[in-house]
Amino acid sequence: MISIIIAEDHQSLIDGIKLSLEFEDDIAVVGEANDGEELIQLVGKKKLKLL
Repeated sequence: MISIIIAEDHQSLIDGIKLSLEFEDDIAVVGEANDGEELIQLVGKKKLKLL
């Protein structure tokens, strides 16, 4: 399973990406961030690796 956090400052783009990914069996959207700082905080909370 691939876990991703979507980082984007436009909510409509986040919603579109999430909608397109929800049909993928091997991808899970585990969070969303509106900027880089929020992304780093989420990664730390979820203990995910940055690639």
